[in-house]
Amino acid sequence: MHMPASDVTDTFHPARLPADRWESVREFVADVVREAAPLATPRTTLRYMHITSRFVDWAVNDAQLPMDVHKLFDYRLINLFVQTELNDVAPATRGTYRTTLVELARRHDVYVPEGGLASWPRSNPSRPYTGREVTTLVNWAANQDSSYRRHNASVLLSAGLGAGVKNVELAWLTVGDVLVEPNHSSVLRITAGECPRLVSVLPEWTQPLEMLVRKHEAHEYAFRPGGQARDNKNLIDLFVERTATKVRPTLRRMRATWLVTHLSARTPIDELVRIAGVQDMKALFRFLPFVPGVTNLDDARNDLRTNGVLR
Repeated sequence: MHMPASDVTDTFHPARLPADRWESVREFVADVVREAAPLATPRTTLRYMHITSRFVDWAVNDAQLPMDVHKLFDYRLINLFVQTELNDVAPATRGTYRTTLVELARRHDVYVPEGGLASWPRSNPSRPYTGREVTTLVNWAANQDSSYRRHNASVLLSAGLGAGVKNVELAWLTVGDVLVEPNHSSVLRITAGECPRLVSVLPEWTQPLEMLVRKHEAHEYAFRPGGQARDNKNLIDLFVERTATKVRPTLRRMRATWLVTHLSARTPIDELVRIAGVQDMKALFRFLPFVPGVTNLDDARNDLRTNGVLR
């Protein structure tokens, strides 16, 4: 027999919301979920609470709308939320948010037109960060509220923007995997995931990694040292969500930025395939629209296939 939904809704607290904001909507969110799905499993109830809490916090505390389920769960408002307030999550996750909120709306007898919501794209490439956005990320890292968090934030940016690592690769990266050369350049030895490899770090991101090597032992983890479970797929997301600002860096967008930087610098495609840890160059074609100067995608793809580099 499942644990009742009330046990989950009573103890839930979203990691990303300040206590005062959560307290202002807590009872309403719990009521919405309990009334919509009283017999849901704890796992499903937790998903409902996570998604509903973020949506209601935005609608009530930011948009200043009344706590009325028929007004908040209007399908047009759900669409607006998904399109404008979820820039920190993957396209597939946006689709999950919208599907879940629409499901809850219908369970509360809120009108949602059949077929009125287009399916959300699930495989669009992550949008690279602009130069201004990268500056915002650097300021975000420098202004964390403790030296431990500043350390982790700087390592996150250096590994993501400087070497294009994926979540699991950063989670298992140790200080000993950061190789600092006599000329102060850095190389990351990626051992986790499906594609072990060596990746040279872009020069502008090497300093934080050099400091890491000077201050920590080789056996320590580079990111969030201290023995946290490395098999937690949300290790990095949990760190980001607990920041006090609205800035939400993602490794997906950092990796996209790194890839576009190399494509823009005309890095030979065979080398980029190797250091990116992908199977072939086709995996990189979807980033070509973001490369300055690329006006014809067919020509760009042909350049890479024929010449191994963009003209």
